[in-house]
Amino acid sequence: MKRYFDILLVAFFLFTSTAHANFGATKVTPNLKAGRLYVGKNLTYLTFSSPLEGCNIGGYAATDWPAANGGSVDSDKTDQLISVFLFAKAQNASFEVRYRVNQSGNGGWNSCAIDNIYLN
Repeated sequence: MKRYFDILLVAFFLFTSTAHANFGATKVTPNLKAGRLYVGKNLTYLTFSSPLEGCNIGGYAATDWPAANGGSVDSDKTDQLISVFLFAKAQNASFEVRYRVNQSGNGGWNSCAIDNIYLN
């Protein structure tokens, strides 16, 4: 039942993500662990062990979100970001996340754009 709820939640937020975005300066949160990874409708959403300041517990991969990436998608960089995320999850490794807050976000999944993950 929880998995079904997660799928519905992902679908809802992917369909309601806004095309309007106004991103602030890059922020950094250290010592995080990988949470969940959602991929669908050409967007990738990553969650972490702790909330990100100004966001909820995760954000969209900036390279996969045109509103956060200058109107384009960079599939190669998205694949790299996902690879580092999955490696960190498999190793239970801590890492640092660099992200930007979407000032036009609605407090949901579109509140953050994840730019980079740096393994500690």
